[in-house]
Amino acid sequence: MISRFLEFLPMTFPPLAGIFLMIALGAILNKRGMLGASSIDALVGLVVNVTLPLLIFCQVVGEFRPDAPEYAGWAVLPLAAIASTLFSLALAYFIARPLCRAERRRPFMAMTAFQN
Repeated sequence: MISRFLEFLPMTFPPLAGIFLMIALGAILNKRGMLGASSIDALVGLVVNVTLPLLIFCQVVGEFRPDAPEYAGWAVLPLAAIASTLFSLALAYFIARPLCRAERRRPFMAMTAFQN
């Protein structure tokens, strides 16, 4: 089971890392006072409504072939998604504390852990 998870990790980690970097950059810019509340709301809407759906579609269309031999255990993918979301949430918890004000920590963590 763990070996199957590790096989799919290279497919799921890069998109999550990209999302995390976008969110972390937004948090850093906010911390330095370069973004206002309306800018943050616009960026969150852009990430949630445009970037994430496009990333989901690109990953599924570009990578997933259920009939291919290398995807014989494709049913492990939902478990990999849960595990990577939990990992992202744990990572976001430690990063959000020094970067975000208290009222922004939970949204930051939710956006970081949001699975593609």
